[in-house]
Amino acid sequence: MYVLLKKLSKNIHGATAIEYGLLAAILVVAVMTAFMAFGDSFKSMSSRTTTAISDAVNN
Repeated sequence: MYVLLKKLSKNIHGATAIEYGLLAAILVVAVMTAFMAFGDSFKSMSSRTTTAISDAVNN
């Protein structure tokens, strides 16, 4: 059992994959929280942008 734990502690590839997975999960949660908090602002901004582009193309 000790030998197995010693081998696993030297294997950094699994730990690196787990760390990247955790970072990705934290990033997803942060982005989702930002969209939930500022959703109305994003919707308003995209609507104004779409209107401005449409007006510019039609004129």
